[in-house]
Amino acid sequence: MIKSMTGFGSGKSSQDHWVVTAMIRTVNHRYLSVNIRNLRDYPLIATQAEKLVKEACSRGEVDVRISIESTEGIPLIMNVDKAIAQRYVADLKEICRELSLDDAPRLDHLITLGAFKPLPINEAELWPVIAAALTEAINNLLAAREAEGERLCVELHAIITRLQELTTLVERRIPQLATEMRLRLMTRIKEMELEIDAKRLEEEIVLWVERSDVHEELVRISTHLMRVDELLTISDSIGKELEFLAQEIQREINTLGAKTRDLSIAAVVVKMKLEVDRFKEQVRNVE
Repeated sequence: MIKSMTGFGSGKSSQDHWVVTAMIRTVNHRYLSVNIRNLRDYPLIATQAEKLVKEACSRGEVDVRISIESTEGIPLIMNVDKAIAQRYVADLKEICRELSLDDAPRLDHLITLGAFKPLPINEAELWPVIAAALTEAINNLLAAREAEGERLCVELHAIITRLQELTTLVERRIPQLATEMRLRLMTRIKEMELEIDAKRLEEEIVLWVERSDVHEELVRISTHLMRVDELLTISDSIGKELEFLAQEIQREINTLGAKTRDLSIAAVVVKMKLEVDRFKEQVRNVE
């Protein structure tokens, strides 16, 4: 079953004194683009998280947000190396004595000087919690993308069916064109009371039929539609090939409209172009 590039998934995990929430949102994109947020201070974890996402998604713009909290409720400002802060206080007191200053070191002085340095977090300890939350979010995302893919598949099948029906209408109409062309020429000749060699008339009709022959275009359109039908049963990434086929079908339909100067076929060609536009719009969301 095909998958959509649009979806959302979330996951949550807790272990030791960590609680991690992961949220993933994806939209359509020509290639795979992964953006990991809130892990700037954890480059190793960010790399591992990106790898995990890329193993699950092959196309789309993927936005990942990771929220990390401590179950101990310790604010980040308190998660500091106190020994460093104490050295800052001692140095400031020494400066005050040397300069005969009455002010004592305050908290805002320490913050301004950068005395509060967060203690390094053990990434190896944190990664399993993030991985669990991210895996749950990815699974929920894939389920959402598959559900949307089923809807896309139904719509694409309907479009392909309509295009096949329109192609059949053109195929049935083509054999009638030469006969109608001959009748129009004969009627015009009689109206103008002209003497035309019968052999020359047939040669002109044959030449017109050759210039208007769209058999190859119709065969290629049918072949492309059959390939689309096959792809819709495959669970791999098929979006790029569907986009290519949409362009090829549109090109054949344009040639079809240019070669046949028949009003009834022209009306069918317009409908075919509208269906291809709908097809391209839906395919943009297929992974």
